[in-house]
Amino acid sequence: PKLKSKKIAVLQISGTGLYSLKPGLFPSDQVLKDAGLQFLPFQEQQEGMFSTLSLEALADYDADVLFVVVVRKKDAENLASSSFLKQPIWSALKAFQNQQIYAVQWAG
Repeated sequence: PKLKSKKIAVLQISGTGLYSLKPGLFPSDQVLKDAGLQFLPFQEQQEGMFSTLSLEALADYDADVLFVVVVRKKDAENLASSSFLKQPIWSALKAFQNQQIYAVQWAG
């Protein structure tokens, strides 16, 4: 029941790009839904599976929990030093403030 009140978002960092991923792209999305977590409504309604994000739009993804998908091993290893994560807007997000940002490596 506690999870039903939690909003989540899934983003992807790949190289120098930041993307919003529409829920349903990964089998794990269904597991998250089955656990009771709620995706941000506008993310579920986005057109297309991927949507390029600007840093300015990141404030719209102010979810309780944020999953950051990294495609390449190099991106996963360098996530902490990523230029995206050094931007002040990250520290304003609830997920950042509550230490609820999780990196998920998609491929090897």
